[in-house]
Amino acid sequence: MNIDKKVITFIGSGGKTSSIFLLANKLKKMGKTVLIATTTKMYKETNEEYKTILTNKIEKVANSLNNKIIILGSKIDSKKLIGVDKEFIDHIKNENIFDFILVEGDGSRKKTIKAHGEEEPVIPSLTDLVVGVFSIDSLNRPINDNYVYRSEKFLDIVEKNMNEEIELIDYVKYVNSSNGLFKGCTFFNKALLITKVNNKDRINNIVLLEKFLKNTNSLTDFKIYSRG
Repeated sequence: MNIDKKVITFIGSGGKTSSIFLLANKLKKMGKTVLIATTTKMYKETNEEYKTILTNKIEKVANSLNNKIIILGSKIDSKKLIGVDKEFIDHIKNENIFDFILVEGDGSRKKTIKAHGEEEPVIPSLTDLVVGVFSIDSLNRPINDNYVYRSEKFLDIVEKNMNEEIELIDYVKYVNSSNGLFKGCTFFNKALLITKVNNKDRINNIVLLEKFLKNTNSLTDFKIYSRG
């Protein structure tokens, strides 16, 4: 990764928030200043290593710098952090306050895979990289509301019927579709992050999926990563 002032927006499901915090802590150990923010909603982190501030004023953001990772929102509602406008994230980047700004750009209700709503994802225009996330744990799961957020929209993307199982080839449709994982991301740099890759079978599935994506020329547009 080129270490520079960067905005990285995470979208999708199945490990998005945890991936943001993993990256934030790695960057902090490298001596980087890090802001975590959401443009929608995210669960509030109460760990003492983080400092949450609720504001839409750039002065308060600038004065928040300390030895902690800063989490930014507009207010707290039912244990969830309500986000700030994406234009405010752009404003913070232009002020060069933080080395990295990590943004959660949509919600997923803790499902392993999702389809975006009409107004999602919400991506700051100065985003340097969009990371699309889903969990390989969704493989062979039935497509319904128990496993897929907005299952009916997901069915349209993968051209299947309710309760049919998710197959590896469905991920290719999901990644490539204009209404899929990277909806509205045509002009952004992109990376694909697949989570729950924690055994040999799942590693083999990721290798096969990468081959499928290469055959559709998808990987000319983004890199693919995986984590447990």
